[in-house]
Amino acid sequence: MPKQLLEGDDAPGAVSAEVAQVLAEQIRMVTDSDFGLSVTGVAGPGYAERKPVGLVYIGIAERGKETEVHELALKGNRETIRIRAAKALLYRLWRRLTDV
Repeated sequence: MPKQLLEGDDAPGAVSAEVAQVLAEQIRMVTDSDFGLSVTGVAGPGYAERKPVGLVYIGIAERGKETEVHELALKGNRETIRIRAAKALLYRLWRRLTDV
């Protein structure tokens, strides 16, 4: 993970679209797989990096295609936000796999 994404006044921080993109791309490359998936966000109970609970970024990297990153604003407690984020990511992957 590039330090400039995590450290410094101008850094987007761990909960950001940029980090979700890098994570998805790196996991795809490290595992030499067709897809890499990532989730980063604030599940609660409190704010993190001055970002609100429920802010989540999901990333899908596919070999030979542009990486998708989606911002989600999820409601609920910590467990609910985590489950909804995972479901949203898997749904987006399913849509990508079935898109003809």
